[in-house]
Order: sequence, then C-alpha cells, then structure tokens
Amino acid sequence: MECNERMIKLYTRVYSRPANARLLNLIGAVSVVYVVAVYVAMCVIALTDRGWQSLARVIVMTAIPFLLVSLMRRFLNFQRPYEVIDFEPFDKMKAQRKAGESFPSRHVFSAFLIGTILFEYSLMLGVITLLVGVCIAAQRVVLGIHFIKDVTAGALIGALSGAIGMLFL
Repeated sequence: MECNERMIKLYTRVYSRPANARLLNLIGAVSVVYVVAVYVAMCVIALTDRGWQSLARVIVMTAIPFLLVSLMRRFLNFQRPYEVIDFEPFDKMKAQRKAGESFPSRHVFSAFLIGTILFEYSLMLGVITLLVGVCIAAQRVVLGIHFIKDVTAGALIGALSGAIGMLFL
C-alpha cells in the first residue's frame, strides 16, 4: 500500500466523525497552552532562583534556535499534507491554513526544545513536556497538518538545540 493511500485511510477514519477532528484539535490546543505555560514557569524559576542573567540565557537559548528554524522553514518551504494529498476534507483546510513552511514542525520543535531545557530545572516537568511534544507530533500528523518527517525533524532539532543550550546554562 502506497504511503498516501495509508494516510488517506487514516484521515478518513479521523474526518469521518467530526468529533474526532474536534477532539484532536482540542488536544493540540491544550498541549500548546501547556508548553507555553511551562516555558513561562521556567523563565520565572530562572529569574527567581538564579537572577536576570539566567533568565536572559533561557530566553536567548530558546529564541535563537526558534528564529533559525523559522528561517529554515521559509527557505525550504515544504508543502503540507493538505496541499499535496487529494482528500476531500483538506479542501476546507487549504482555505483556512497557511501554505508551505511545513518542515520542520515548529510546534514540535518548541515542545522538545523547552522539554529538554526543563531537565535542568525539573526532571518530571522535562519528561512530561517531551511526552506532550509526542502528543503534539501525533496530533499534527493525524490531522494532516504535517508529514511524519516534519514532526520527526522538529523533535530532533528541538532536543538537540535544547541540549546545546543547556551547555550554556
């Protein structure tokens, strides 16, 4: 079975019941809110426990990789599943979502970057954030927003960026 056929089979299962897609969208939204909240908490902890310099390091070691990944996405400009796979529910998505800039997934990248850096502050929060990153990755593939290669690259680049950033903490 060709990859696109397998993906269409998956999308058919998800989109045949609108409640499935709504639930996955909700999971994605809650996951992103969690990652933002934990990032803010990490910044507050860096400031209160270690001072302004530590906060500045956290911001710089997340902002620089984020900007580099954003530039990479713009330069590569890979298409998204809903742009290339002929699947009826994707017709609505094409009008509502942006085109291109699919590789790597910035949501997954951010979750893995923040989750990796969190290990410096809390092992439990780091693990939870990486698991949330896996949920974000799965949600974005299942809804046809990203290909598997997009979320895999996002996770790897995010974790690597976080590990490099921790060297400077």
